[in-house]
Amino acid sequence: MVDQIRSKVMILMFDHRESSIGWTSILCPELEKKLEENISAGRTWRVSKSREFVYEVHFERSQSINLSRSSCTCNQWKIQNFPCEHAVYYIQSIGESVYDYIYPYFTPDYFRRSNSHAIEPIPNFDMPRVVSEVATIEPPDTRKGPGRPRVNRIPNTSSSLKRARLYSRCMTYGHHNQLTCAVEI
Repeated sequence: MVDQIRSKVMILMFDHRESSIGWTSILCPELEKKLEENISAGRTWRVSKSREFVYEVHFERSQSINLSRSSCTCNQWKIQNFPCEHAVYYIQSIGESVYDYIYPYFTPDYFRRSNSHAIEPIPNFDMPRVVSEVATIEPPDTRKGPGRPRVNRIPNTSSSLKRARLYSRCMTYGHHNQLTCAVEI
């Protein structure tokens, strides 16, 4: 199993290295697409300045943006380490480049460096042969626990119907008791 995992990671890293050779954009392609979506989301919003580096973006709900801390009240900038649509709109509204506020590890150069180290193949000529190419791991056998098994009783439908009772005080049938009886002593 470990050998199969190593083999899959080796192939995946090779595919990443090969696919990233043709990338010419500033960010990785998926993040460029996400940035374009964030830019197009806030075309009709308004921005107002609160103090230096703190701004408010107005739309259906207003969000507060702090550029010095790289944060927005929607918390997406902190969670994803990528400017949310509110921050992107504000950064563009003040005429700055959005790329200045994006971490450098979203660039193709960092992606290439993270996949630059190849996993070396391990020859297995001296290992025992595996019967199948894809080894499956079965779940463990389940055994009944110790003790008597729990009984799931089916409630009897006839037991839920109560029989009307004859009360000696008022000589009537019904479902009442001494406190709710109509006859007074």
